[in-house]
Amino acid sequence: MKNFISNIQTAVIGTLDKNNLPFSSYAPYIYDNNRFYIYISCIATHTKNIELNPHASLFFIEDESKSENLFARKRISLQCTSVKIARESERFDEVLALFGVKFESSMVAMLKKMMDFNLFELEVKAGEATFGFGDAYLIGGANMNELVPRRGGGHQNEKSSQMHFTPKTPYLTTDGIVERYDDAENFKGIVLIQRKNIPLGLALPGGFVDIGESVEDAVIREMKEEISLDVKITKLFGVYSNPTRDKRFHTASVVYVCKAYGKPIGADDAKEAVVVKLENLDLDALVFDHADILRDYLKTK
Repeated sequence: MKNFISNIQTAVIGTLDKNNLPFSSYAPYIYDNNRFYIYISCIATHTKNIELNPHASLFFIEDESKSENLFARKRISLQCTSVKIARESERFDEVLALFGVKFESSMVAMLKKMMDFNLFELEVKAGEATFGFGDAYLIGGANMNELVPRRGGGHQNEKSSQMHFTPKTPYLTTDGIVERYDDAENFKGIVLIQRKNIPLGLALPGGFVDIGESVEDAVIREMKEEISLDVKITKLFGVYSNPTRDKRFHTASVVYVCKAYGKPIGADDAKEAVVVKLENLDLDALVFDHADILRDYLKTK
Protein backbone atom coordinates (compact mmCIF):
# COMPACT_ATOMS: atom_id res chain seq x y z
CA MET A 1 0.00 0.00 0.00
CA LYS A 2 2.73 2.45 0.95
CA ASN A 3 4.42 1.95 -2.38
CA PHE A 4 1.27 2.93 -4.29
CA ILE A 5 0.38 6.02 -2.24
CA SER A 6 3.96 7.31 -2.04
CA ASN A 7 3.60 9.12 -5.37
CA ILE A 8 0.16 10.58 -4.59
CA GLN A 9 0.32 13.87 -2.69
CA THR A 10 -3.36 14.41 -1.91
CA ALA A 11 -6.19 12.15 -0.76
CA VAL A 12 -9.85 12.24 -1.72
CA ILE A 13 -11.80 12.37 1.54
CA GLY A 14 -15.34 11.11 2.07
CA THR A 15 -17.47 12.07 5.09
CA LEU A 16 -21.16 12.03 6.10
CA ASP A 17 -23.12 15.13 7.04
CA LYS A 18 -25.83 15.45 9.70
CA ASN A 19 -28.36 13.96 7.28
CA ASN A 20 -26.07 11.01 6.49
CA LEU A 21 -25.49 12.35 2.99
CA PRO A 22 -22.01 11.76 1.59
CA PHE A 23 -19.61 14.57 0.82
CA SER A 24 -16.28 14.35 -1.03
CA SER A 25 -13.35 16.70 -1.37
CA TYR A 26 -9.58 16.42 -1.10
CA ALA A 27 -6.64 17.49 1.05
CA PRO A 28 -2.88 17.06 1.17
CA TYR A 29 -1.96 14.35 3.63
CA ILE A 30 0.88 12.87 5.69
CA TYR A 31 1.27 9.14 6.35
CA ASP A 32 3.33 8.46 9.46
CA ASN A 33 3.44 5.64 12.02
CA ASN A 34 0.61 3.84 10.21
CA ARG A 35 -1.71 6.83 10.50
CA PHE A 36 -2.91 9.42 7.99
CA TYR A 37 -3.08 13.12 8.86
CA ILE A 38 -4.98 15.96 7.21
CA TYR A 39 -4.89 19.64 8.16
CA ILE A 40 -8.12 21.43 7.25
CA SER A 41 -10.05 24.59 8.13
CA CYS A 42 -12.86 24.53 10.69
CA ILE A 43 -15.17 26.04 8.07
CA ALA A 44 -14.52 23.13 5.72
CA THR A 45 -17.46 20.78 5.33
CA HIS A 46 -15.25 17.84 6.22
CA THR A 47 -14.39 19.35 9.60
CA LYS A 48 -18.03 19.81 10.48
CA ASN A 49 -18.86 16.30 9.31
CA ILE A 50 -15.98 14.64 11.18
CA GLU A 51 -16.90 16.39 14.39
CA LEU A 52 -20.39 14.90 14.05
CA ASN A 53 -19.30 11.50 12.78
CA PRO A 54 -15.65 10.37 13.15
CA HIS A 55 -15.94 7.81 10.34
CA ALA A 56 -14.33 8.87 7.07
CA SER A 57 -12.89 7.37 3.91
CA LEU A 58 -9.67 8.07 2.03
CA PHE A 59 -9.34 7.37 -1.67
CA PHE A 60 -6.18 7.23 -3.76
CA ILE A 61 -6.34 6.68 -7.51
CA GLU A 62 -3.88 6.45 -10.37
CA ASP A 63 -3.50 9.55 -12.56
CA GLU A 64 -5.71 9.30 -15.66
CA SER A 65 -2.80 10.29 -17.89
CA LYS A 66 -0.78 7.30 -16.61
CA SER A 67 -3.57 4.74 -16.72
CA GLU A 68 -3.51 2.06 -19.41
CA ASN A 69 -7.25 1.46 -19.06
CA LEU A 70 -9.68 4.04 -17.67
CA PHE A 71 -12.05 1.22 -16.70
CA ALA A 72 -9.37 -0.31 -14.48
CA ARG A 73 -7.47 2.57 -12.90
CA LYS A 74 -5.33 1.45 -9.98
CA ARG A 75 -6.87 2.60 -6.72
CA ILE A 76 -7.02 2.15 -2.96
CA SER A 77 -10.05 2.95 -0.81
CA LEU A 78 -9.67 3.09 2.97
CA GLN A 79 -12.31 3.20 5.72
CA CYS A 80 -11.06 5.09 8.74
CA THR A 81 -11.92 6.52 12.12
CA SER A 82 -10.68 9.99 12.94
CA VAL A 83 -9.64 11.98 15.97
CA LYS A 84 -8.58 15.60 16.34
CA ILE A 85 -4.99 16.20 17.48
CA ALA A 86 -4.76 18.96 20.09
CA ARG A 87 -2.84 21.99 18.89
CA GLU A 88 -0.96 22.08 22.22
CA SER A 89 0.31 18.51 21.88
CA GLU A 90 3.79 17.41 20.81
CA ARG A 91 2.24 15.26 18.11
CA PHE A 92 0.69 18.36 16.52
CA ASP A 93 4.12 19.97 16.11
CA GLU A 94 5.67 16.71 14.90
CA VAL A 95 3.09 16.21 12.15
CA LEU A 96 3.12 19.85 11.03
CA ALA A 97 6.89 19.57 10.73
CA LEU A 98 6.36 16.59 8.41
CA PHE A 99 3.91 18.66 6.36
CA GLY A 100 6.59 21.36 6.09
CA VAL A 101 9.07 18.85 4.72
CA LYS A 102 6.72 17.17 2.26
CA PHE A 103 5.08 20.34 0.99
CA GLU A 104 6.00 24.01 0.59
CA SER A 105 7.42 24.92 4.01
CA SER A 106 6.44 28.61 3.85
CA MET A 107 2.84 27.69 3.05
CA VAL A 108 2.68 25.20 5.92
CA ALA A 109 4.23 27.77 8.29
CA MET A 110 1.52 30.25 7.32
CA LEU A 111 -1.27 27.68 7.73
CA LYS A 112 0.09 26.64 11.12
CA LYS A 113 -0.51 30.16 12.40
CA MET A 114 -4.17 29.99 11.40
CA MET A 115 -5.94 29.01 14.58
CA ASP A 116 -9.09 27.94 12.72
CA PHE A 117 -7.25 24.98 11.14
CA ASN A 118 -7.45 21.54 12.72
CA LEU A 119 -5.24 18.49 12.49
CA PHE A 120 -7.03 15.15 12.22
CA GLU A 121 -5.52 11.71 12.58
CA LEU A 122 -7.16 8.90 10.60
CA GLU A 123 -6.66 5.26 11.51
CA VAL A 124 -7.40 2.65 8.86
CA LYS A 125 -9.98 0.07 9.93
CA ALA A 126 -10.64 -1.58 6.57
CA GLY A 127 -9.95 -1.05 2.91
CA GLU A 128 -9.69 -2.40 -0.60
CA ALA A 129 -7.15 -2.10 -3.38
CA THR A 130 -7.71 -2.74 -7.08
CA PHE A 131 -4.83 -2.77 -9.54
CA GLY A 132 -6.64 -4.17 -12.57
CA PHE A 133 -9.24 -6.70 -13.64
CA GLY A 134 -8.98 -9.69 -11.32
CA ASP A 135 -6.19 -8.03 -9.34
CA ALA A 136 -8.02 -7.06 -6.16
CA TYR A 137 -6.98 -7.04 -2.52
CA LEU A 138 -8.20 -6.25 0.94
CA ILE A 139 -6.16 -4.02 3.24
CA GLY A 140 -4.98 -5.98 6.26
CA GLY A 141 -1.98 -6.91 8.37
CA ALA A 142 -1.00 -5.83 11.86
CA ASN A 143 -0.61 -2.21 10.74
CA MET A 144 -3.45 -2.22 8.21
CA ASN A 145 -1.09 -1.46 5.32
CA GLU A 146 -0.65 -4.86 3.67
CA LEU A 147 -2.37 -6.20 0.55
CA VAL A 148 -4.33 -9.39 1.21
CA PRO A 149 -5.70 -11.21 -1.86
CA ARG A 150 -9.48 -11.28 -2.05
CA ARG A 151 -11.09 -14.70 -2.14
CA GLY A 152 -13.95 -15.65 -4.45
CA GLY A 153 -16.24 -13.63 -6.69
CA GLY A 154 -15.27 -10.72 -8.90
CA HIS A 155 -13.61 -10.71 -12.31
CA GLN A 156 -10.73 -13.17 -12.28
CA ASN A 157 -8.28 -13.81 -15.04
CA GLU A 158 -6.24 -17.00 -15.40
CA LYS A 159 -3.25 -15.50 -13.63
CA SER A 160 -5.16 -14.18 -10.63
CA SER A 161 -7.16 -17.39 -10.19
CA GLN A 162 -3.91 -19.32 -9.83
CA MET A 163 -2.48 -16.91 -7.23
CA HIS A 164 -3.23 -18.12 -3.72
CA PHE A 165 -0.91 -15.80 -1.85
CA THR A 166 0.82 -12.45 -2.07
CA PRO A 167 4.58 -12.93 -1.74
CA LYS A 168 6.17 -10.54 0.74
CA THR A 169 9.27 -9.18 -0.93
CA PRO A 170 11.29 -5.95 -0.76
CA TYR A 171 10.11 -3.06 -2.90
CA LEU A 172 12.01 -3.03 -6.19
CA THR A 173 13.72 0.27 -6.96
CA THR A 174 16.39 1.53 -9.32
CA ASP A 175 19.05 4.24 -9.05
CA GLY A 176 21.22 5.86 -11.68
CA ILE A 177 24.85 6.93 -11.52
CA VAL A 178 24.48 9.48 -14.30
CA GLU A 179 27.78 10.51 -15.84
CA ARG A 180 27.32 13.88 -17.48
CA TYR A 181 29.40 14.81 -20.54
CA ASP A 182 29.66 18.01 -22.56
CA ASP A 183 29.35 18.15 -26.34
CA ALA A 184 33.10 17.57 -26.69
CA GLU A 185 32.78 14.29 -24.76
CA ASN A 186 34.51 15.72 -21.69
CA PHE A 187 33.37 14.08 -18.45
CA LYS A 188 32.00 16.80 -16.14
CA GLY A 189 30.87 14.77 -13.11
CA ILE A 190 27.88 12.80 -11.89
CA VAL A 191 24.37 14.07 -11.28
CA LEU A 192 23.00 14.16 -7.72
CA ILE A 193 19.65 15.43 -6.49
CA GLN A 194 18.64 17.37 -3.41
CA ARG A 195 15.62 15.45 -2.15
CA LYS A 196 12.32 17.25 -1.68
CA ASN A 197 10.86 14.64 0.66
CA ILE A 198 11.99 12.70 3.73
CA PRO A 199 14.76 11.68 4.08
CA LEU A 200 16.25 15.03 3.11
CA GLY A 201 19.74 15.27 1.67
CA LEU A 202 21.74 14.46 -1.42
CA ALA A 203 20.96 11.28 -3.31
CA LEU A 204 21.33 9.49 -6.58
CA PRO A 205 18.28 9.99 -8.78
CA GLY A 206 15.99 6.98 -8.86
CA GLY A 207 12.69 5.52 -7.74
CA PHE A 208 10.29 2.60 -7.76
CA VAL A 209 9.86 0.19 -10.64
CA ASP A 210 6.25 0.17 -11.82
CA ILE A 211 4.23 -2.99 -12.35
CA GLY A 212 4.59 -4.08 -15.97
CA GLU A 213 7.81 -2.11 -16.42
CA SER A 214 11.32 -3.45 -16.90
CA VAL A 215 14.02 -2.18 -14.56
CA GLU A 216 15.91 -0.76 -17.54
CA ASP A 217 12.87 1.22 -18.65
CA ALA A 218 12.31 2.34 -15.06
CA VAL A 219 15.76 3.86 -14.63
CA ILE A 220 15.45 5.73 -17.94
CA ARG A 221 12.00 7.02 -16.91
CA GLU A 222 13.13 8.02 -13.41
CA MET A 223 16.12 9.95 -14.77
CA LYS A 224 13.81 11.85 -17.11
CA GLU A 225 11.33 12.57 -14.30
CA GLU A 226 13.84 13.60 -11.61
CA ILE A 227 16.71 15.28 -13.48
CA SER A 228 15.06 16.04 -16.84
CA LEU A 229 17.73 14.22 -18.86
CA ASP A 230 17.52 11.53 -21.51
CA VAL A 231 20.08 8.94 -20.46
CA LYS A 232 21.72 5.96 -22.09
CA ILE A 233 22.48 2.97 -19.91
CA THR A 234 26.17 2.05 -20.20
CA LYS A 235 26.29 -0.82 -17.71
CA LEU A 236 24.60 -2.59 -14.84
CA PHE A 237 26.58 -1.55 -11.78
CA GLY A 238 25.11 -3.69 -9.00
CA VAL A 239 22.21 -4.63 -6.75
CA TYR A 240 21.95 -3.13 -3.25
CA SER A 241 19.47 -4.81 -0.93
CA ASN A 242 20.57 -4.36 2.69
CA PRO A 243 17.30 -4.35 4.72
CA THR A 244 18.48 -1.19 6.53
CA ARG A 245 19.30 0.81 3.38
CA ASP A 246 15.96 2.67 3.60
CA LYS A 247 14.63 3.40 7.08
CA ARG A 248 11.05 3.58 5.79
CA PHE A 249 10.80 0.07 4.35
CA HIS A 250 12.90 -2.68 2.81
CA THR A 251 13.94 -1.91 -0.74
CA ALA A 252 16.23 -3.60 -3.24
CA SER A 253 17.81 -1.27 -5.77
CA VAL A 254 19.23 -2.17 -9.17
CA VAL A 255 21.90 0.43 -9.93
CA TYR A 256 22.95 1.41 -13.44
CA VAL A 257 25.68 3.66 -14.77
CA CYS A 258 24.20 5.99 -17.36
CA LYS A 259 25.52 8.61 -19.76
CA ALA A 260 23.84 11.95 -20.41
CA TYR A 261 24.36 15.35 -21.98
CA GLY A 262 22.81 18.71 -21.18
CA LYS A 263 21.91 20.53 -17.99
CA PRO A 264 20.05 18.55 -15.31
CA ILE A 265 16.96 20.18 -13.84
CA GLY A 266 15.39 18.90 -10.64
CA ALA A 267 11.76 17.77 -10.88
CA ASP A 268 9.29 15.35 -9.29
CA ASP A 269 10.91 14.21 -5.99
CA ALA A 270 14.04 16.27 -6.68
CA LYS A 271 14.15 19.80 -5.31
CA GLU A 272 17.37 20.42 -7.22
CA ALA A 273 19.74 18.55 -9.54
CA VAL A 274 23.46 19.29 -9.58
CA VAL A 275 26.55 18.01 -11.35
CA VAL A 276 29.32 17.12 -8.89
CA LYS A 277 32.91 16.39 -9.80
CA LEU A 278 34.18 13.13 -8.35
CA GLU A 279 36.88 14.89 -6.33
CA ASN A 280 34.22 17.10 -4.73
CA LEU A 281 31.86 14.34 -3.61
CA ASP A 282 30.75 14.70 0.00
CA LEU A 283 29.75 11.14 0.80
CA ASP A 284 28.62 12.09 4.32
CA ALA A 285 25.84 14.25 2.84
CA LEU A 286 24.25 11.32 0.99
CA VAL A 287 21.11 9.57 2.25
CA PHE A 288 20.06 5.91 2.07
CA ASP A 289 23.08 3.72 1.22
CA HIS A 290 24.12 5.96 -1.67
CA ALA A 291 27.46 6.70 -0.02
CA ASP A 292 28.24 2.96 -0.15
CA ILE A 293 27.19 2.81 -3.80
CA LEU A 294 29.42 5.71 -4.73
CA ARG A 295 32.36 4.34 -2.73
CA ASP A 296 32.10 1.21 -4.84
CA TYR A 297 31.79 3.34 -7.97
CA LEU A 298 34.88 5.41 -7.11
CA LYS A 299 36.93 2.21 -6.82
CA THR A 300 36.30 1.66 -10.53
CA LYS A 301 37.59 5.07 -11.59
